[in-house]
Amino acid sequence: MNPIAMRALEQALTRAAAPIPKPAPTAKLIPPITANEPLPELVITGPINRVMELEGKRYALEFVRALGPSIRREPTRTKAIADLTRYAAAQPSSRASGVKIVIDMLKGGVMKERPILFKGPLVRAILSGQKTVTRRLLKMPHGFWETSAAGELVPMPTNCPYGQRGDRLWVRETWYCDHFEVMRGPYLKPDDLDVGEAIDDGTLVYAADGLTPYEADQPIWKPSIHMPRWACRILLEITDVRVERLQDISDKEIEAEGIDLDALADGQDRYDMCHAGSGADGRPTLRTAWRHLWESTGGNWDANPWVWVVEFKRVTPP
Repeated sequence: MNPIAMRALEQALTRAAAPIPKPAPTAKLIPPITANEPLPELVITGPINRVMELEGKRYALEFVRALGPSIRREPTRTKAIADLTRYAAAQPSSRASGVKIVIDMLKGGVMKERPILFKGPLVRAILSGQKTVTRRLLKMPHGFWETSAAGELVPMPTNCPYGQRGDRLWVRETWYCDHFEVMRGPYLKPDDLDVGEAIDDGTLVYAADGLTPYEADQPIWKPSIHMPRWACRILLEITDVRVERLQDISDKEIEAEGIDLDALADGQDRYDMCHAGSGADGRPTLRTAWRHLWESTGGNWDANPWVWVVEFKRVTPP
């Protein structure tokens, strides 16, 4: 179980609300089972009653808490997942949904893959190796909070929509594929299309690479949100996830966000030539460049919101 998932589980255990009454001594949480009995499939159907969901989550947390430190051991955690899964399968969907939240925490080591969108300049920064982190707005309400050493209520790095350490992100970028079956939609991969060969011969192209004369004849770029998984050329593996204020960022981290350092240097040189000795204020800096980048996405700099900080490394697609 990875450290983030374990920490999230431990904090959820300590922050659980009033204890749920335990079953009567004669009642059993899990009915007797035979050896190697397969786990039932958890099917959650809506609508979800949030009160019942919370009851299910609290019950599951109490169940895990009773196991004590042994939950860190793989055999204990595996059995707990199995027991809670069997219990949830016998409950109404709303209550089962709450139990499943805890089950997913226990399964924190399972790798997942999600899409993420990047604009052309940031795609180029990833390809060059400069960009190794992204900050994304933490949307409210956020269900997991804790008190910092300074006494401030801060969000916990739990339930990040972009994943956790070890998960992967496949990059969606502006693209074009000169294959009639692809352009006919809905962008399914043709049986006769080899992605590697398509990239090499210019059948599959990406706007971030710039236009060549051939591609200039094909002006209808497809937006990144419509990129299918098979057309993705950039795969990232998450190395760390945390939460912080937008403006709590160092110059080194700003560089890792993919700021165009050449453009920044040019801007500084032009400013110095135009305002040398004038005492004017407004010389471009890494911080002003970071602010401009954030606001270019529609973000509010002055609000200094909480953001997800997702660090990653590039890996080779399978």
